[in-house]
Amino acid sequence: MEDTRSEIYQRLKKMLKKYEPPFIAKSDYDSRYELRSMKDIEIAGRKRSEVFFAGLIIQSSY
Repeated sequence: MEDTRSEIYQRLKKMLKKYEPPFIAKSDYDSRYELRSMKDIEIAGRKRSEVFFAGLIIQSSY
């Protein structure tokens, strides 16, 4: 089962890497990957310096 999760993770990570840049990888590990936009933006009246775009994580149970 672990091999299947790792294979799926690697395939999805490869697809998401195409968006780097303009997005930046905040976490880039063997079991966790996160892409974020690092631009100042206002969402619903609140100023943000970064916005989450996509992420992957391998956990032991699922």
